[in-house]
Amino acid sequence: MTKQTHYYSKLVEDSSNSQQTLFKMANELMDKKNEKVLPTHDDSKQLADKFNNFFIEKVNKIRKSIPEIKDKATYYSRPFRGEMMMEFEPTTEDELKNIIRQNGVKTCAEDPIPSKLFMAVIDIVLPFITKMVNRSLSEGSIEGVNWSVLDPLLKKQGLDVEMFKNYRPVNKLLFFSKVTERVVSNRMDDHMKLNCLHESSQYAYKAGHNTETMILGLTDEALRGFDNNMATVVIFLDLSAAFDTIDIDKLLHIMESEIGISGTALQWFRSFLTGRTQRVKINGEYSESLEVPCGAPQGSVLGPKLFNINVRSQPLVFAHCKFNSSSFADDSNGRRTFAMTFQFSVLTAEVEKCMDEIIKWSCEHYMKINPDKTEILLLRPPTLNNEVIINGILYREQCIRFSDSVKNVGVFIDNNMNMDKHVNTVVSHCYKILKDIGRIKRFLSRQRLEQLIHAIISHRLDYCNSVLINISKENLFKLQKVQNAAARIILGRRRRESATEALKELHWLNIDARITFKILLIVFKVLRRNCNMSLTYKSSNGRPERDFLLLQTPHFKTQYGRRTFEYNGARLWNALPLNIRTEENIEIYKKKKKTMLFEGNAEFKQSAFKYQ
Repeated sequence: MTKQTHYYSKLVEDSSNSQQTLFKMANELMDKKNEKVLPTHDDSKQLADKFNNFFIEKVNKIRKSIPEIKDKATYYSRPFRGEMMMEFEPTTEDELKNIIRQNGVKTCAEDPIPSKLFMAVIDIVLPFITKMVNRSLSEGSIEGVNWSVLDPLLKKQGLDVEMFKNYRPVNKLLFFSKVTERVVSNRMDDHMKLNCLHESSQYAYKAGHNTETMILGLTDEALRGFDNNMATVVIFLDLSAAFDTIDIDKLLHIMESEIGISGTALQWFRSFLTGRTQRVKINGEYSESLEVPCGAPQGSVLGPKLFNINVRSQPLVFAHCKFNSSSFADDSNGRRTFAMTFQFSVLTAEVEKCMDEIIKWSCEHYMKINPDKTEILLLRPPTLNNEVIINGILYREQCIRFSDSVKNVGVFIDNNMNMDKHVNTVVSHCYKILKDIGRIKRFLSRQRLEQLIHAIISHRLDYCNSVLINISKENLFKLQKVQNAAARIILGRRRRESATEALKELHWLNIDARITFKILLIVFKVLRRNCNMSLTYKSSNGRPERDFLLLQTPHFKTQYGRRTFEYNGARLWNALPLNIRTEENIEIYKKKKKTMLFEGNAEFKQSAFKYQ
């Protein structure tokens, strides 16, 4: 028993620096390791060839099914104004060291040196890598390493393993390619920031933007509508193989005309995107190498950012149709708030017009939107449920029925915004995990057990929890019971023993305080210009606004408006003691804030109530 405890505790300790590794290790501990499965085959190379042909042909079929648009729109064209980036600034050994320190060394089987050996000789090989990267940048070429090896992975357990369409290709790229991409990515970020080229409605692959800020923006907009007794229609788009169908010439044109990249820098991107090849590897056997006709390589560093550039004009299409929008990679949505009196014109004519325009735009950008997989959600306060007459639309001979709830970036949004389905899904999943952890807890020390539960359970309870502010007490209680159960498992307490004392012993904030903590953390980032959300300073009466440090709390008529981040962020921030509001260091700010919330600061609660 002692040896097993030491062994499993060591596994948790070794995985502590990587959330992904910790999840994988936890699944192995709980006998949930996903064994790799493949279609029935006698010859691995033959199967690899079939997979490779399938992946290439799948993209070709999608591209061929996209109709050519002759009457192309021009309203979303934005010519670049600024100093062109003609070449990349050379890298240095210090920059590469920082890149490796932040991102680690992840090599693949095709790399000449495995990651552990590479780290052992890093000081010896780094000067050579620096020269190689700089030569690639100066010559505008990455030929010789712009190929990838694919590993077919079943999309989800339970799917038919004999059908190739149920597998996704996982790209494995050479280390040198990835480290060169990170240098180029740094240069791109500097250029786009300098010229204000980042699209504000894109939330993926950008500092200060994430799924939580995107969902907050969407829910705040809908709740403000609820406060005015209005509804919001949201169109959630579904794209087919979005990264793989990108037209390279179209993308390079956008980069030159709208982003301001030309000369050797643009030549490097052309080398990166064109002439790429891929092979599939199965059981050590390789398929024949095939040329990749289009797309940005998934699994690469630059692929997601190039995707963002390719679709940067999409928000202008929504705006042209008088819809707001936001996106996280290929998860995008358009939305419009309206009075239910006008539901016929908005939910038929306006939605159909928006769908027409966005599909036309996607065809121009060689991406396919699936109308049959596109979901529409009609958000409205419960008082308007009986006024809903239209429950779907007929679009291009396909009936698109409005959904009761939609899962977007891991959050379930239901039509009355009560968050019931999201809470129930989180609670159900957490209890299943806790049950599995209960079977192996005897093999883990208390420290490692707490580390495991904190990473797996607390992570799920905290994910996008800012949208749960002021939800029903019933839903809040469900989440609190999960946290209480997790605390009891760590401490070995029985159900009848006090959960409050268990949380105190572990120094855990309860669910309500964790939501408050997250809201205040986002406010801190917004005020330091590290996050894109809407907040307004109070009138400073001639004094510098940063000296005043108080926010304007908007007035709302109903409970719905008082669930918005805009409202709660302001009232909670204004209730903070001055020494916390004036703190500039984020780590010290978090420590002070947690201490205050943990001690149940009465003055803060009284002030927060006063600002309601």
